[in-house]
Amino acid sequence: MVIVGVANKVLAPGVKLTCLSSVLVDLRDVKEVRPGKHSKDFEKWPEEAKKVDLATCFIILYGQEFRLKTLSVAGEIIQR
Repeated sequence: MVIVGVANKVLAPGVKLTCLSSVLVDLRDVKEVRPGKHSKDFEKWPEEAKKVDLATCFIILYGQEFRLKTLSVAGEIIQR
């Protein structure tokens, strides 16, 4: 299992991960990863979505049921 969605987590020098919620996702349940901001999560918080670059955003589709859940993630490149 993996914990995804820890707000403002620095992953590596120069890369920061920002997520609007904390979610526990089993990697076996991940069905697809889509690049971009095309999800309801990004639409819910348009001001936050405007602050991040489209190239650093992706959506994780997960679940075991017919209707998959989504987790929207935005990365941020830290300039030093």
